[in-house]
Amino acid sequence: MTCGCGPQKEGSTPSFRPLYRETSVSRDVPTKLDKLKMKIKIRKANLKDAIKIGEIYLEGTIDITKSQFPKRNKLNIIKEANKWKKDRIREFKKEINSKKNFWIVALICDKVVGFANAMIEKNKEGRLAMLYVKKEFRKKGIGRKLTQERIEWLKKKGIKKVYAGMFIKNKASRKNLEKIGFKPVSIKLEKQLK
Repeated sequence: MTCGCGPQKEGSTPSFRPLYRETSVSRDVPTKLDKLKMKIKIRKANLKDAIKIGEIYLEGTIDITKSQFPKRNKLNIIKEANKWKKDRIREFKKEINSKKNFWIVALICDKVVGFANAMIEKNKEGRLAMLYVKKEFRKKGIGRKLTQERIEWLKKKGIKKVYAGMFIKNKASRKNLEKIGFKPVSIKLEKQLK
């Protein structure tokens, strides 16, 4: 069975059989098949996904940090993030196994291209925590699908209110959430003290 991402004979039409029914994305992929229809599959994350989640997290952290703090050096961001890599992966694995956390991954052609998590807070409110998608698969509806899945999980758990936070310059996340009814309710101010 193929999802159309494998090598093709030159001049042939890519073979594609829909494997999943969730949603479709039109995207150039590393195999350079133009506008190949791919299917996004969302599934619960498992411990084997933690390393890939960590890689996607690092890529997203670099992009978000650079957009929020343009003067920060990319190599310093990577160096700082790598200091905590083992602890971060260990924490990801712990949360993946927790009943109060819901970790999911987005797959295209059985490859993890994004992840997200939600959690239930002590006050019985839901929180949409992280959501990251590999750069080449952004703006294709994957973030929206991951958000919808997290909200459905929270509803099934009886949660009546959900919130999310993000850096102020993270326009993509804010737009994603506002499209499905989230409203701004507060702002956090910060000042560096010397």
